[in-house]
Amino acid sequence: MMLLHIREIQRKRKGVIVQHEKAVTTDLVTLGRGTDQTIFIPNLWVSYQHAQIVAKSPKKMRLESIHTGVYVNGELKHKAALSIGDVIRIGNHEICLLAADADDHDLLMTIETLPESDNDALQTLPTIATTTHTNKRGWSWVGFCSMVLVCLVLPLVGTSDAVKDNIWNTGEISPAHRYFAEDCTRCHQTPFQPVQDVACIGCHQSINHHANPEDFHLSAITELRCASCHKEHNGAHYMIREHQTFCASCHRNDPGSALADSPLQAATDFATDHPEFKPLIRQDDRLPANDPTAWQRVSLSDAQRQHASGLTFSHAQHLAAKGIVSPTGSKQLACHDCHQINAGGDYFQPINMEQHCRSCHQMDFDPEAPGRLLQHGQLDAVKQVLLEYYTYKQMQNSLGQVNPSAAKRRRPGQSLTRKEIKVSLDNAHKNAEAMAIDVIEVRTCTTCHQVTRIAEQPVQWHIPEVRSSRQWFTKSQFAHRKHQHMACTDCHAATTSKHSSDVLLPGIAQCRTCHGGQFTPGKLPSGCITCHDFHQKQQTRYTDQNKIDAQKRAPYESLPAVKSVRKMMKHE
Repeated sequence: MMLLHIREIQRKRKGVIVQHEKAVTTDLVTLGRGTDQTIFIPNLWVSYQHAQIVAKSPKKMRLESIHTGVYVNGELKHKAALSIGDVIRIGNHEICLLAADADDHDLLMTIETLPESDNDALQTLPTIATTTHTNKRGWSWVGFCSMVLVCLVLPLVGTSDAVKDNIWNTGEISPAHRYFAEDCTRCHQTPFQPVQDVACIGCHQSINHHANPEDFHLSAITELRCASCHKEHNGAHYMIREHQTFCASCHRNDPGSALADSPLQAATDFATDHPEFKPLIRQDDRLPANDPTAWQRVSLSDAQRQHASGLTFSHAQHLAAKGIVSPTGSKQLACHDCHQINAGGDYFQPINMEQHCRSCHQMDFDPEAPGRLLQHGQLDAVKQVLLEYYTYKQMQNSLGQVNPSAAKRRRPGQSLTRKEIKVSLDNAHKNAEAMAIDVIEVRTCTTCHQVTRIAEQPVQWHIPEVRSSRQWFTKSQFAHRKHQHMACTDCHAATTSKHSSDVLLPGIAQCRTCHGGQFTPGKLPSGCITCHDFHQKQQTRYTDQNKIDAQKRAPYESLPAVKSVRKMMKHE
């Protein structure tokens, strides 16, 4: 098996050269007009499988074209041994075999579309009629009638099981669509017309735009069909565009590019041209956590970045090698004691006081009642529990009177007077308030929270809502399950973090130690869709009726966007 680097070269107006590249590991390179070919040649003069190259090594390659032959170095041949430097001509496409220009592949193949003329096209594929001296028109009619009979009439009539609709099938259905593979009308709603977006949106109703069409007037957003990117009848291939050059064609800073005047930074290759990560950070804990204005995407290169979590917490203290002091003795904590991954393996479950903190921070308040614990999270509930507790103790005479001389001896069965009840309740309120101040301002709540007294009569406090980001990167996705072979501290500097405002996320430099661009040698290949979705969840739904109506009115081939980019979007 050889690792081939295939580079497609297109020359556009004003001398602009566009290149699309892909890597293929194979020992059989097929060339033709069929969409399942290794090298796709969109030329009507070319057969669906026109030729093939058997490549065992750069020094052992063989060309085979049984039917019409191809031009190798200017000579028409049906079979030929190939070597580095040979040029193959098929239709108006020129294929050059070149030595590898990098260590990550064995052979470089360039495919360039040349200006086509009728004479050149006819010369590349000499007809059988010139050698057999037969009438070309007669053979053309025979072939045409045979195709109509076999490919149209017999499938429509359905008289034979040997001739079915499969003869119209251009390739294998993708796994996602295989369950309705026998129902062609699910996609092909109008005969002899390309699949329209309305057919796709009938099922994929939750698909969103890539960018806001009102802000970015790009033909790739407003005019191209779903099927321009998602190519069916290719099995499991090409349903999702994986090549990073598709994204880089817009996300670059070249003059005249689609985003030249946009505040977006260039991102054409993860290894060499990608901005620093921008996590979503809470900037103001005085605002409710569900207020969007309290959050902002901040670059990890910003030295002033701080996450206002509303919490006072030291990772370094909790992860200390000597352990922490707990009610049951010294305890050694690890990251997984609190940070537990969800069932899907993408995110971590929220930190819960009862589950993760209560074993050490028990929130007891009276040594005489060690099992009586306060409720976490509600100040009003804490004050109510304390008032009920001390009222009960007061009424049970567990506490002495404020003025011992006011105490009276009561006979059995004698009730308290109104004055005595009032004194007992006043004492209960005073004891409850004193304990609330001690718990909230001194020895319990301030351990983890920022407490501010905002009123005196009665005493009231404000504690900022604690909220950490469940998904730091809203424009991308990251799966922890794919990195479970690594230690948490390989990426997160938690053992040295003393403040909860620290953003313990690795920067792009840390990720680049393992990940490279799609063609970076020696690194894990990471194209754009490795981390990013094309259809953004924050954008409007793709069910844009104006776009659907426009596609119904205008033939697909007449759309200017299709004319300008359809070749780029064929194969990479």
